Amino acid sequence: MAYALITGASSGIGRELAALFAADGHDLIITARRQSKLSEVKRTLERRYHVRVETVALDLSEPDAPRNLHDYTVSHGLTVDHLVNNAGFADWTGFLDADWHRQHEMMQLNMARAFRIDVGKCQISSRLRK
Repeated sequence: MAYALITGASSGIGRELAALFAADGHDLIITARRQSKLSEVKRTLERRYHVRVETVALDLSEPDAPRNLHDYTVSHGLTVDHLVNNAGFADWTGFLDADWHRQHEMMQLNMARAFRIDVGKCQISSRLRK
């Protein structure tokens, strides 16, 4: 069975996108940092839309998180057909006033980790086509 993988799905835009995919009948893999929030989203979507929802609690700003997410989908036999890479954050401050560590974390999550997840999805998809 094919799934839609949505990162940052515990609140805001990610949660709404998960609801839209569920309303269209897609089973979901949702990920965010807090399992409690993911569990709440899972219960709501499964009850309302009668779809399967897998939850993966992890912090995508961590270096190994994209690999861990990939390993989870492979080890559970989950095929990802749709990817919504919604996880991210912004730091609203002047460039010269910014905290370098926070800026680095933001760039890693918003760009580098997102790229690794996208590449991992492409690798999985290409193997499925063979």
